[in-house]
Amino acid sequence: MSNQLKNKSRIAVVTGGPSNESVVARNTATEIESALRELGFTTSIIELTPEVTEKLIDFSPDAVFPALHGRPGEDGTFQGLLDILQIPYVGSGVLGSSLAMDKPQAKKIFRYHDLPVPDGIVVESNADSRETVAIVEKQFGKDIVLKPIAAGSALGVHILRGGQDAEPILSQELKNGPLLVEPFILGREITASVLEKSGKPIALPIIEIKTKNEEWYDFKNRYTPGKSEHVVPANLDENISEQIKEIALKAHTGLGLRDLSRSDFILSDSHDIFLLETNTLPGFTKTSLYPDSARSYGMSFVELVGHLIEAALARR
Repeated sequence: MSNQLKNKSRIAVVTGGPSNESVVARNTATEIESALRELGFTTSIIELTPEVTEKLIDFSPDAVFPALHGRPGEDGTFQGLLDILQIPYVGSGVLGSSLAMDKPQAKKIFRYHDLPVPDGIVVESNADSRETVAIVEKQFGKDIVLKPIAAGSALGVHILRGGQDAEPILSQELKNGPLLVEPFILGREITASVLEKSGKPIALPIIEIKTKNEEWYDFKNRYTPGKSEHVVPANLDENISEQIKEIALKAHTGLGLRDLSRSDFILSDSHDIFLLETNTLPGFTKTSLYPDSARSYGMSFVELVGHLIEAALARR
């Protein structure tokens, strides 16, 4: 795209919203807008509030770059609004966004495509916590993971090990909505990113995430500089690396995603691969994984942002 056309293109970066991840989303928006301005686009950061429709109409963007995490920005709701307004945007459409955001539904899709996922039990918000713990411990033992069915950035996730009493935590978290309970799997934390080029998804270099002993990639370790190490490309056996990339690609296409995605894995100590979830709008902050993977591939942050927004503009 020529500089003249870029100067004429108006890009809205929509961010914020009611999600607990809104602070992270705003950091992502700042980085994205800076890259877009460097590329020569006219930009505006717009908050995801009830007035977002009016603000989008007033700005009249040629495309939108959603810098959003969690509901309603990442689950297809906002994407549906943009479809109604006939504004092209970066990322997946309504159905893919909705499926990926709902962990139990995504797990069903993954199983349909024969992808390796951990077992799981969905616990409804009105469930009896004591009875639920008894069922969970009978199936998985006492080492388990509790996670909200539709949230990101590891918010609301609890890893319970060593006989820790699950009932009070389960009871408290059920107040916020249904949960997915999975067995705890000891292993290495791995993430694999997918980027579409000319409409074809490709797997970017794999990252291993390392944290201090007895810690994991929780919210603090994700967004505090220096709290985690991103090893890219990950030091993996070539066969395992190719398997993980293939699973990430199948997760992307199986969910019907578009433009980009990032899938998270556990590689167990016995070298078994487990797909945990797939993110449709991965973070673009200074500590985020997806840009690191793109840089290892040979694409700078600015080039990555430019590539994604040009894909959206091509859908006008």
